[in-house]
Amino acid sequence: LYDAVQALDNTNFTRAKTEEERKALHLKKEVKNAQDVWTEKSGSGNALAALYLALARAAGLNADGLQVADRDTRIFDPSYLSLDQLDSLLVVLHIDGKDIYLDPGEKLCPFGQLQWTHIMAGGIQQNAKGPVYTPPNATKDAITAHAADLIVDAQGGITGTVKILMNGPAALHWRQLNLTSDPEEVRKQLNESLSNLLPQGITGEVDKIQGLETAEGFVSVSTKVSGQLGSSTGKRLLLPGFFFSTGAHPQFVAEEKRTSAVDLHYAEQVIDDAVYHLPAGFTVEGSPQPVQVPWPEHATLVVKTAPGTGSIEIKHIFARAFVLLDPKEYPALRDYYQKIAANDQQQLVLVKAPGAAGN
Repeated sequence: LYDAVQALDNTNFTRAKTEEERKALHLKKEVKNAQDVWTEKSGSGNALAALYLALARAAGLNADGLQVADRDTRIFDPSYLSLDQLDSLLVVLHIDGKDIYLDPGEKLCPFGQLQWTHIMAGGIQQNAKGPVYTPPNATKDAITAHAADLIVDAQGGITGTVKILMNGPAALHWRQLNLTSDPEEVRKQLNESLSNLLPQGITGEVDKIQGLETAEGFVSVSTKVSGQLGSSTGKRLLLPGFFFSTGAHPQFVAEEKRTSAVDLHYAEQVIDDAVYHLPAGFTVEGSPQPVQVPWPEHATLVVKTAPGTGSIEIKHIFARAFVLLDPKEYPALRDYYQKIAANDQQQLVLVKAPGAAGN
């Protein structure tokens, strides 16, 4: 049922038919109910969500509608007695004692997941006695993985490839952009996003994009990268210990105080994996230390290194389970991100073996 509704034309990502077009197609002047939406195979996001709710109930499922305030535009206020603040319709299935929150009105949103603006969003649910809030997402449903395979030369220059995998909200962003923009605009914006990911001095160009047309699995982006990564000091090469710029958010290190809540949109895992192929005659003298940096019930950082023959692999795995934090928790947040920032300053030090030929 969910797939059938998702396959219909969602006019939030195309456009609604004009009155003249509806008349030419012999359609009703106005869509009034779920049957009309099903007959026309088209509707707004909220109309499609209402259709799914009707189909689920017709199939004998225990389902409730839930109207919430979209977190990208407003904060739900239970004391403000106006339904105008509730602009998004979700559906809650009650199966085997569990609540399954669905977002049928978001094109390409996977079954059992929500658009990030509907995560931890407040609203009113049918058959509930008071205001309700949607749950946070699971980190496994918001994974971004970066894998780099890099060839380092004797002067610290690199060439190689980077592959990016995304599911959950990050993937949904690019999938929905692909619905409303041409392929070149998607590629352009992906290339722009690389500048925030790659180290200073390294440039990249998107080579291949996969997984934009389906709600399942990962969006995959392949890129080629090159540039000057390290610096030479005599017999040594100094390179960043972590290739990707995905560590602590700088604002949590810089700001001493905060009076408003911290909103990071959704919980996530960021997995960075970089393999450095060393220049001929060089060995690893120093590298980031394997470590675990936990913040119980909030986040954890794990660093792993795996030296090989003529190479070293460095993994930086960060999982954040929280979405929203009260300002009173900001000092603990800042302290934790300062620890991460300090850890991420570690370097990869390569040394040329005595008698090794220069390149």
